[in-house]
Amino acid sequence: MGKIPHKRYDMAKADTLPGLFLEQYKKYKNEVSVRKKRYGIWNEYSWEDSYQIVKNIYLGLKSLGLGHGEKCAIIGDNDPEYFWAEIGIQALSGVTVGIYVDAIPQEIKYIAGHSDSKIIFAKDQEQVDKILEIKDDLANLQYVIYWEPKGLWFYQEDFLMSFEDLLERGKEYGQGDSDLFEEAISQLNVDDICVISYTSGTTGLPKGAMISSKYLVRAVRGGLAVADPWTHEDRYLSYVPPAWITEHAFWVMCLLVGASINFPESFETLEENIRELGPTVMSYTPRMWESIMSSNESRIADSSWLKRWAWNLFFPYATKYSEVKEKKGNPGLFLSSMQKIGAVLVMNQIKDKMGFSRVRTAWTGGAPLSPSCFGYFWALGLSIRQMYGATEVIGVTAHISGDIRWDTVGSILPHANVRISEEGEILITAEEIFSGYYKNPESSKEALVDGRWFKTGDSGYLTENNHLLYYDRKKDMITLATGEVYAPQYIEGHLKFSNLIKDVMVTEGKDRTYITALVNIDYESVGKWAEKNRVNYTTYADLSQKDEVLEIIRQQITEVNKRLPPYARIKKFINLPKEFDPDEGELTRTRKLRRSAIYEKYENIIKDMYENKDEAQMEMDIKYRDGRKERYTALMKIVNVSGE
Repeated sequence: MGKIPHKRYDMAKADTLPGLFLEQYKKYKNEVSVRKKRYGIWNEYSWEDSYQIVKNIYLGLKSLGLGHGEKCAIIGDNDPEYFWAEIGIQALSGVTVGIYVDAIPQEIKYIAGHSDSKIIFAKDQEQVDKILEIKDDLANLQYVIYWEPKGLWFYQEDFLMSFEDLLERGKEYGQGDSDLFEEAISQLNVDDICVISYTSGTTGLPKGAMISSKYLVRAVRGGLAVADPWTHEDRYLSYVPPAWITEHAFWVMCLLVGASINFPESFETLEENIRELGPTVMSYTPRMWESIMSSNESRIADSSWLKRWAWNLFFPYATKYSEVKEKKGNPGLFLSSMQKIGAVLVMNQIKDKMGFSRVRTAWTGGAPLSPSCFGYFWALGLSIRQMYGATEVIGVTAHISGDIRWDTVGSILPHANVRISEEGEILITAEEIFSGYYKNPESSKEALVDGRWFKTGDSGYLTENNHLLYYDRKKDMITLATGEVYAPQYIEGHLKFSNLIKDVMVTEGKDRTYITALVNIDYESVGKWAEKNRVNYTTYADLSQKDEVLEIIRQQITEVNKRLPPYARIKKFINLPKEFDPDEGELTRTRKLRRSAIYEKYENIIKDMYENKDEAQMEMDIKYRDGRKERYTALMKIVNVSGE
């Protein structure tokens, strides 16, 4: 099979975000463009409402002196203000720079400083306080504009401005020249940089990938729009961090067809908000899907005996049915009947409880989702699809309806191409790609082969039917002393299928003959299990080292080992007394493992697992809210998975 055939759909024609926005405004003026739930109430904004806000952002920024190519950083959650600010900035030929909302001050300092950001849009007092801490180190920063004023009423800094004040400045500046905004949009250059997206930095400092308007829009038009055609009636749930380029792609998709963008109130109310909203399209990272799966398993364990009985009866049939359909087999009358009965009695209710009843397509990306997790949600009736690409080349492969394989990241999309190097590295390109790394020409040149093929650093291969099979990061592929090679993410993905394991990193060494693992237990799920089994504990660290908990985790690893070849089985593990933390450099802001940092930090602990020891110890620094710091030594038991 070749690449996916290119079909044409009714989409806006512009090649800039402001241009797309203007097209849809003129077409759907009084219809809903954005929804946001605040203080328990869903607020709807028409395209007319959004147009006036974006126009005044553009005018307000122009009055502040923002010029062509100048940078504006945005640090905040998924809110309409983030979306509106992005379009307003780009209408002025400015460049948006996304910063993750949980970034610490030093990370904000690096990204805002490196990008030469002149203005920062910040959500609330928490983000403003971070900026104030490092403001003196940001020579180019002139204004900080916040959109949630709570707690900021008495801040006196001259460079602080509320979102409402910016809109008022815009209204005043634009008096007497009503066409200024639309004229500016008509003159935008599609080759200009509109976004600088900083990569997750798994191997060092983040690099700022420069993204032009033409690249961003055409990558979506020739990629996601072909893989999953949307309509104006679609409702997209915006929850993936907007600092991640993937969320930009989904916003572009909404602008291409005039679909509404819907923002939940908070993480705590997400499930309730989804049920109220009834989105048709959504996207979560693999870690989010794993978390939902874990939470559902915990709920089932806490439910009545009748509900547990029904789940245990029908879920295996639903899983088997999905597996057969994924392989394009015939499930037969009995299996089909049991699946339909189970869907009516059990699966549809669970899916409704999660808020997924109206979801047509659920996407995942950023890292491979394990086949086990795929199977779980397909058994519930939720058709998750995987996409693959990079900030540098967006949307290269994706699962297409009728051609979905859980063990791959999809087929090559029309605008893109894939090849595998002699070393087994995945190389990707497309009609449009990124414009290099900001202020880093050396890395820009090193990133490409023949000036067009981006070196992903991933290992994989193309199947006979043109699906891309992803193994792992090329540098993370493990070679044992025995010569066998395996992909750690494959093992970790299967382990995280257990609702008792939140995170895990398998460990190795070229001079070692077996595999070990560092495990983070899921505090909520294991805590409930401990209470039900009358296991007393005080803290996460205490719970992680309980003999009963170590045994149940050993059993989970043993089950996964049964599905692995002998050389890839975990022999020993340690339950860490703390979770991996992005603030400590152990995870990226998109929650990917920083393997090199973890290896360095836990080097002695890993070494102990390869020696004849029963325990390991680590020094832990505790920082209290009042500023006090304390260090203590934590003892951890080394568990032999075979039970010996």
